[in-house]
Amino acid sequence: MKPEAPDSPILGQDETRYNNPGFLDAFSYYKGEAPLQAGVDAIADYVTGKGYETDPETRVILDHISGDGKETFDEISHNMIIGMLLNKGGSFCQIIREGDKPTGLLLNMKVLNPERVVVIFGADGRIKRYEIENAKAAGGFQKLERWQVFHLRNNKVFDEMGATT
Repeated sequence: MKPEAPDSPILGQDETRYNNPGFLDAFSYYKGEAPLQAGVDAIADYVTGKGYETDPETRVILDHISGDGKETFDEISHNMIIGMLLNKGGSFCQIIREGDKPTGLLLNMKVLNPERVVVIFGADGRIKRYEIENAKAAGGFQKLERWQVFHLRNNKVFDEMGATT
């Protein structure tokens, strides 16, 4: 076995960028190996298959979540679990709120391609923001605040920036 150190942020450095290394390899295996895909899908089915319980007001909000326009909240949740299991950096979903404020009404959630997401850690080791590759944005990246991204990580250990696939 080869020794491996945690991929920790550099404390004291203004920013440390984490861009989800290994995602393309993991995604290729998932798409190319039917037994692996079946196993990952079975875990996601188990986690999301029982549904969720919530109050009536929240149920109405979640029933109107449409992701890319054709998804349901259940499908988005299923997709997020698969992404979390495949990608060392986790899975990401853009949160869209009324008035573009942290306290605004939840309007939608769009699953993001982890290959296009960069997690920016601050000097204190905490997530500072997210940057999404976007050709139309200044500098080629759209900056999102922490409250604008739902981020799942699998088996994060210590102060790792990523997690375990």
